[in-house]
Amino acid sequence: GTEMSTTRPHKQVEQEHDAQRRREFMHAILADLRALERMIQEQRFETGVRRIGAEQEMFLIDATWGPAPGALQILSRLKDEHFTTELGMFQLEANCDPQPLAGDGLSRLEKQLDELVDKARSAANEFEMQPILMGILPTMRKSDLGLHNMVPSPRYQTLSRVMHDLRDGKFE
Repeated sequence: GTEMSTTRPHKQVEQEHDAQRRREFMHAILADLRALERMIQEQRFETGVRRIGAEQEMFLIDATWGPAPGALQILSRLKDEHFTTELGMFQLEANCDPQPLAGDGLSRLEKQLDELVDKARSAANEFEMQPILMGILPTMRKSDLGLHNMVPSPRYQTLSRVMHDLRDGKFE
């Protein structure tokens, strides 16, 4: 069968369990930070045009307003690069296209955001779920926050292992 990607290609990491891979992963993060520092020092960012972008995180809920772990099902239905996973199986993220921070740029951003949320609502409805825009889902329980509800992305699994190792297994 065809295996669906659980995250965008630039967020993928190898799923390896040894310390060498974790060190390589941390070195890659540090290399990215050094590259960002160099870009800032060398003024390699676009100038003259100011742009704005937005991402909208959504919780997926069921009929009882409890977290509904259906992110991968909904993403497979959406088939839209504007959507990606978040850490939890009950979360989605929609990313708007950058718009000029002038003229009707903010209106275009709002229009696209409304369209993306509507698209997520339609897809979620097919699975008897609903996306809601909320900072913290008040119906979430501690039992909802286990590894069983983490998106099975090698990136998130590696981050979890690194945190586990850094804290000697003592973190919640």
